[in-house]
Amino acid sequence: MMILEGAGYTLIDGVKYPWKAGDVVSLPLRTDGIIVQHFNTDPEKTAKFIATEANWFECTSVDRGSGFEQLESAPEYKP
Repeated sequence: MMILEGAGYTLIDGVKYPWKAGDVVSLPLRTDGIIVQHFNTDPEKTAKFIATEANWFECTSVDRGSGFEQLESAPEYKP
């Protein structure tokens, strides 16, 4: 992920990694997967990032067992 604007942090398996505009965040590959949460620490400014992921299925014939589960909604989220 390339952080384009803002500041915050990412939790990877409970470990906090701070970031700001211009930083790059690379998520680890683990056999059992990872739990990731991203947090914006500036209530006045939206954090923006761009993320890409290689097509591992074509490269290695394994889809990494990817799955997504929303753990909780942000408190300020209004559906």
